[in-house]
Amino acid sequence: MFSNWFNYKTALPKPSGPYNVGTTEVMSGRGEESTLINLYYPTRPTNELKNDQPSAPWLPEPMREYAQGLVDFGSMKFGSFFNWLFRNTVTPAYWNAPLVLPNDYNQSSQFDLQNLRVLICSHGLGGNRAILSVTCCEMASHGYVVASIDHRDYSASHSYYYSEKEQTKVVKVPFKSFAIDDFEERYKQVNIRTQEVTDTINLLEKFNAGEQVINAIDNNGFELKQFKGRLDLSSLAIFGHSFGGGTTINALAKDKRLKCGICLDAWLFPLGEEAYENVDKPILFINSYSFQWSKNIKRIQRILLGNNGKKCKLLTLKNTGHLSQTDFAHITPSLLAKYNRSFGITPAVTINAVNNKLCFEFLEMQLGNENHRVYPLSVQIEDHVLEGTNVDTSAE
Repeated sequence: MFSNWFNYKTALPKPSGPYNVGTTEVMSGRGEESTLINLYYPTRPTNELKNDQPSAPWLPEPMREYAQGLVDFGSMKFGSFFNWLFRNTVTPAYWNAPLVLPNDYNQSSQFDLQNLRVLICSHGLGGNRAILSVTCCEMASHGYVVASIDHRDYSASHSYYYSEKEQTKVVKVPFKSFAIDDFEERYKQVNIRTQEVTDTINLLEKFNAGEQVINAIDNNGFELKQFKGRLDLSSLAIFGHSFGGGTTINALAKDKRLKCGICLDAWLFPLGEEAYENVDKPILFINSYSFQWSKNIKRIQRILLGNNGKKCKLLTLKNTGHLSQTDFAHITPSLLAKYNRSFGITPAVTINAVNNKLCFEFLEMQLGNENHRVYPLSVQIEDHVLEGTNVDTSAE
């Protein structure tokens, strides 16, 4: 009985796409200038994978420190329980599985698997590169390669890098607390984050060119050269949650290689004037119902109104909270989530399907060809989505 309990695993929901998902992690060299990402990508059919191909854990190593970072940031009651829960959660992705081959799947489900579209993922305040794994796996199951960044601007719950001088030394990058309205610090952070987005795109270009990239993380022989000539970097998009939404806007304004973006419950306080003046790409804002406030909505509306006629849209998910679009909605026991305003009352599986459908269809419209693919799940969007915002902005 007790052995079964200690072997318990929380499984994140399976994605809806036709392709199996693989994942690996990459740290491009050593030192604080290195880039640390999780990669999610379509992998080979089940019959072509090893029989013992393991499911990927949700959190990366050092797992205890990543878990404790989340517990500390959230000031979570029952901290030991949540640390254990986070460490015993697995993703619907195969760990270090090979990249899909162009003709691996039958034509009925075929997408251009030779030239894979690419997404960048930016986590929110107190998050890390694993926090949006459900969305990352969903997009990978539809043929995207997703690079999810560990931001090292002290906004992540935990991150690290390896010392350049001492081969075995690990340098921790902990979360650092600033006043939420300290614009000077937040502005610095969003620009560090934006540079990390640019560095990640540069790294993906090296993958695509077949250049040698030294991965400081031992990935049991996983070959990054599999990605040579396989990435369609002309179809490059970015999405992010909360502070990652602000990062998405800033990156779209500064890096012309990005074609469009999705902001999940975006927090735009850190943005400078130049971001509003220079962003001119299609953007989909998907807000939660309980998180937003008048000043932040006005910042979003400023982008919508000043976007030079580009296709931008603001939607709100009914009966949701700030964490409803993150993996926490699937990991937190329903009994505890029920009393937490950060989750709302709509079941996580429902919001996940709605959110994924909205993201999928936006990306198909912006990056796809004339024959847009159809999202495979039947979801009644109108029952769960409000056009525009529920926030009254007339008071300010």
